[in-house]
Amino acid sequence: MKKYLCIILTICLVFTALAVSKKETQAANIVLPLPGSGTYYVTVLSKYSGGSGHASYISQYVLGQGAYAYPNMVMDISASGGTAVYAIMDGTISENNNHTSGGYNVVIKHTDGTYSYYGHLRERSPKAKGTSVKCGDLIGYVGMTGSATGNHLHFEWSGHDPYCEFVSMGYDLRIASNSGASAYPHGHATPTPPANIGTNFNAIILNTAAWKPITCDNDNYVRLRTETGVASQVWRFIRQSDGSYMIISAQAGSAQNPYVLSIPTEQNANGAQVGVSPEWGGNNLRWFLYPQGNGYVFMPKNSTTRVMDLPSNATGDGTTLQLYDRNNSDAQIYSVYSGSEVQLTAPTLTVTAGTSATQTTFNWSEVYGEKRYDLKIWKDRLYSGDAYHIAWGATRPFGITLPAGHYEAYVDAANELEWKMSNVVIFDVVAATNAATPSITSQPTDKTVYVGGAASISVAASVSKGTLSYQWYSNTSKTNSGGTSISGATSTSYNAPTSATGTRYYYCVVTNTDNTATGNKTAAATSNAVSVTVAAPPTPTPTRTPTPTPIPISTKRGDANGDHVVNAADAAAILRHLVRLQTLSPQGLINAKVTDGPGPVSAADAAKILRWLVRLEKEL
Repeated sequence: MKKYLCIILTICLVFTALAVSKKETQAANIVLPLPGSGTYYVTVLSKYSGGSGHASYISQYVLGQGAYAYPNMVMDISASGGTAVYAIMDGTISENNNHTSGGYNVVIKHTDGTYSYYGHLRERSPKAKGTSVKCGDLIGYVGMTGSATGNHLHFEWSGHDPYCEFVSMGYDLRIASNSGASAYPHGHATPTPPANIGTNFNAIILNTAAWKPITCDNDNYVRLRTETGVASQVWRFIRQSDGSYMIISAQAGSAQNPYVLSIPTEQNANGAQVGVSPEWGGNNLRWFLYPQGNGYVFMPKNSTTRVMDLPSNATGDGTTLQLYDRNNSDAQIYSVYSGSEVQLTAPTLTVTAGTSATQTTFNWSEVYGEKRYDLKIWKDRLYSGDAYHIAWGATRPFGITLPAGHYEAYVDAANELEWKMSNVVIFDVVAATNAATPSITSQPTDKTVYVGGAASISVAASVSKGTLSYQWYSNTSKTNSGGTSISGATSTSYNAPTSATGTRYYYCVVTNTDNTATGNKTAAATSNAVSVTVAAPPTPTPTRTPTPTPIPISTKRGDANGDHVVNAADAAAILRHLVRLQTLSPQGLINAKVTDGPGPVSAADAAKILRWLVRLEKEL
């Protein structure tokens, strides 16, 4: 991307070179580039970084020598074709070219380190590249090669305003009668020195097109990002003896190995990226700040025309800063802000002391420009031996469990430029008191029941202080761990289910909760594991009433016992049998046979009993 925005002041001037009255005071041996007689119509432009119309061709040769690079002054001097062109000072031919814009041209590097340029010559100069020339040597003739509509000499002299300097030598410069312009403003002839904004201070650098700070990212390139107030957006300015600045990152490198704002590739071409590099004193690590608008343009020392810029005027987060030709747009202007609110300050530390069983919590205020916070804790007294604990790069809030004792602590806010210590907090950590463990005074016992039977298991516990709670668990083995909690089983007893056969195991966890404890507020005890076995109901075993010995039928009526005597004994025998029948269950009656026949009680049994009764009644 090329950016063209120049301040062009075009004034058609006429200067009459007073015939070789070049004042013998020219101790530096400087002459006009054209013969010292005649009238020349001159167009003068103040050039800062090139531009449309009359671009500065010499800017590429000016390598920032001296305290600062001077904005070139371009002079188009009208003269007849074939007019001699002279070297203005001693030097060496640096370039002898033919260019589509400048035509045949010559660049001379002078003994004082400056360069002069002579363009649109009629033909290639007879002075070859590398040839030494003296002040006043013929180097060519006025022409109109390249982009020119008439014969003239395009003349430039780096680090100088030739208009003012030739006036000071006694040449008479006059305004062209057909220009309608005012006199050339001499204020432009004074080089603008780089700004002196002080030294050894911290600041943020805000781009005025986006009003966002430049930021040193982790890959060591510098990008535009929204302000976050951390070290990557803070820079330290150290002014050098030549007026340039070493600008140190608070994020990268270290105090012993600082990283500074730079052109890491050491190139100064358009598009060269801006980053940070280890300090070694190179020109790509130094910056001149030139006042412009409401800020400054940042020009690296290894360039005289290109400045820190936003490519394509992009203002979004993540835009990488690059070098481009100076055009003084807002994208190239930066505000250096060093107010108190962007300085690293001491954080404020607070501590919430815990116990020997609970965490002590450290918290602190956030401060501007920090890269990290380092928490330092001493047991007993500050600096009494080594610190008990140091948390480098701690995040807040920071928690740690400390043994009982006396402590002092502080936190440092630090970046790669400096650190600030917080207030010291003194605190004590007390020994923790824990909830008492319950004592189980009665353990549950194993149970064996039939399906549908009751299987209640229970536990009893006591504790000196606190509130007890219960939770029953079921398990697949007779162990009191790894079981499954039973929903709703939270009392001292539990009725185990007996709807299906099988064996299950149970235990109870008794928990004591003591909210007055400073350590663990709960403690638990676990009962023994017990089994509950559910069996199927037994199959009833038939109970057969022994078959009475058959009573022989006597010839004597009513002789129920067959002793051939009818008396009270026969009545008693019959009565016993009747009573037995009445008390038997239906199942028992099946077996209450008095006959010898197979099967259950039948009509034969009833008939026999009836016969006994009838006989007895008749006999008696």
